[in-house]
Amino acid sequence: MQRWTLHFFVILSLTSLALSDVAACVAACQLALRSVSFEDTPANLPYYSTQCSSALRLQSVYACSWKYCPATAIQPGLDQANKTCVQYGNVTLPSLDGFGNLDPGDIDSLRVLNRTDVLMDLNISQPAIPSQLLFEDARRTNAAYQTSMTSSVLYAIVMFVFWTLVVLTGLGFRFVSFLSQKARFRKEFGGGSGRYARFERDVTRQLKQHLLVPAAFSHHCAEPLGWWIVPPRLQSLIILTFVVLNVILSFGHYDVFSTNLYWPDHRLQYARYVGDRTGVMGTANLTLIYLFATRNNVLLWITGWSFETSMQFHRWVARVSTVQAIVHSLAYSLYVLVEGGMSHYRAVWLQRYWTLGAVATVAMSLLLVFSLYPIRHKVYELFLFLHTTLAVLVLIGMWYHVEIFSGAYNVFLWPCIIIWIADRVARLWKVIRYNIPYRAGFATYSPQTNVVWLNVPRVSSSIPVPGSYYFLYLLHGTKWYESHPFTLSGWECQDQAQAQDLDQTRDLALTTTTATTSTHKQALNLQFIIRPYNGLTGRFRDLVRCQGGDHKNGRNVRVLVEGPYGPKHNLQQYDTIGFIVGGTGVAITLSYISDMLFSARSKIGAGSPGYTYRVHRLHIVWAVRELSLFQETFDRELRPKLTEMSKLSGRPMEVHIQIYNTGGTNNEEQRQSTDAAIRDAELEPMVSSDDSVQFLRGDEELQPDEHSPLSSPPGTVTPDGLRLSIYRHRPRLENIVMRFVASDVGDDNSTCAIVACCPAAMADDARKAVVEAIGQGYGGIDFYPESYAW
Repeated sequence: MQRWTLHFFVILSLTSLALSDVAACVAACQLALRSVSFEDTPANLPYYSTQCSSALRLQSVYACSWKYCPATAIQPGLDQANKTCVQYGNVTLPSLDGFGNLDPGDIDSLRVLNRTDVLMDLNISQPAIPSQLLFEDARRTNAAYQTSMTSSVLYAIVMFVFWTLVVLTGLGFRFVSFLSQKARFRKEFGGGSGRYARFERDVTRQLKQHLLVPAAFSHHCAEPLGWWIVPPRLQSLIILTFVVLNVILSFGHYDVFSTNLYWPDHRLQYARYVGDRTGVMGTANLTLIYLFATRNNVLLWITGWSFETSMQFHRWVARVSTVQAIVHSLAYSLYVLVEGGMSHYRAVWLQRYWTLGAVATVAMSLLLVFSLYPIRHKVYELFLFLHTTLAVLVLIGMWYHVEIFSGAYNVFLWPCIIIWIADRVARLWKVIRYNIPYRAGFATYSPQTNVVWLNVPRVSSSIPVPGSYYFLYLLHGTKWYESHPFTLSGWECQDQAQAQDLDQTRDLALTTTTATTSTHKQALNLQFIIRPYNGLTGRFRDLVRCQGGDHKNGRNVRVLVEGPYGPKHNLQQYDTIGFIVGGTGVAITLSYISDMLFSARSKIGAGSPGYTYRVHRLHIVWAVRELSLFQETFDRELRPKLTEMSKLSGRPMEVHIQIYNTGGTNNEEQRQSTDAAIRDAELEPMVSSDDSVQFLRGDEELQPDEHSPLSSPPGTVTPDGLRLSIYRHRPRLENIVMRFVASDVGDDNSTCAIVACCPAAMADDARKAVVEAIGQGYGGIDFYPESYAW
């Protein structure tokens, strides 16, 4: 009986959008007489047989309709009642003509049922009609429930509308940024001194300073605040709006009254309304959870968001949906307990829809716990396994939980399944595309730096995009299925003639949302720098080390590549680029340097006149604990690439490298080794002691302190023209960022990109420094935090 009653309520709610006021009038008559038993129908018949096959009940409904409903409302209401009886009771209602013409006298002679009569569960042998008051109570009861369920569906749709507006806003920001960058490059927009140009610069600077760049409300953004990572301000405002919207819509707009014919107890009304609302909205939010979770996310292509941005939205939609699932479960548990007691509560646990609904709620709650930052950070592989397993369990549980609604709510579940399968197919396609024909990678391990250098030869129809990351699968041992993201640190092309065509393809991909491939296949060596910890990264180190591989010899490794992923940033359009990196985060620097070097080679090979790219100042600020890592990377990658890039750029190129040794000064052997390397390079002083202060704008000065490069011991310059300074303390990024932009004073059209790929606290310092620089009038700065974060 409970199941049929629930089914009846759902049918009423899902058809309410199609019901007009006139059709609802007949439904009110049905409800007013629902609990009355007529003697011409056995009491043990199924619910719909009882409601649809009793001639006395049907005559009573017809009489009620004639008395209380407008003439135009009767037939639409009866048609809707007949449709329900045919679909769920396999019974066709007789036409109104079969009962003859009802006149007012006949109707007035029928027994009138009051509310007290209905509550007594009468069993009568003649037609009857409800009183006016009982009919109004029935109409209001139907309206209250149908409004609740209809608004639940509408509010679920509001969530999709909300995120559609967010995506359109992201697309708008990207489009405006694209136009501004193009116009700024051509000096057609923003570079003039007109009123509109100044207004555009001021608005852009204000948006960057107060909305786009800063942390939400404190210094923390990349660095966790307790167990949580607080998104940047704009993302936080979007998430806060979403959360508040869900809270308001989940607990508002209910008509609760004591003469409700379904549930006179106010507790039952609130339990059903809140339970239904949170159930519908929580189920609808599942689609958004899966949409934001995928690696191959079409929204990232449209908006240019980073995967980390999508992950923030994914986490918070999941948290809201999980809370809604918990509230839904508690509300329905309260409803069953109040209505039928503990025996009824125990009985519903024997029904599959209830049990598997509880399984889905528990699985979502466990997902919430296991997705906390400390667990994601410490045991990534375990988190990934549990995340995938529990996510599948949620879908299975929800599928069987809503099966009692005959597929009405599968519209929210099918997109989850399609998105999940499509993402897996896309991942498989990327693995096949980048690994056929297959060639083994080559890895070396340096014990002094505790770093694995990995080269992966592959054949591709497009040149990699700098800043992208790939998932690597290590096909050694029993955990071949595990993957881990690694930032691309560079690449080498074996055929420069074909590379010119691929470079044009890659440039097009940087300015469009869909990458285009050329007709040529290019042999590439993808390069990665891996810092081994536990899990897959540790297995990389152990595999090379246990087989005798070291910095000199190395060994072949069986590895699969899946990618590329990540946003596309064309840094070649900027005048100044500042890289703020830590440890193996230098991979992002090497990646963009490889990109500029590749562009220079391609354009010179094609005979392109003029500058090969706009960049003419390059700053690298690298915080590293082991100076041996800097020494190895500088000799192996930085110096040869930067030297060639400076020669091929077609214009004077200023290159500043600032190394901050944050690993302490106790390792004398390490310091002596690095000092010897510096002497061998025949380094010369970079700045004189008189350059401890630079004037910026007007009377503003860059104040030196014990952490400022301006007041540190003089640096050095290599014979290749690379300016190099090494400091034995942590960088003070507010002074460093101001130094980046100081050379652009007075040029309103100058641009500067700050790329941060470093520890969380350092990235937050960089963000804060950029906001302060923008606040002092440097509106041409763009900040790019580069990190992959689940």
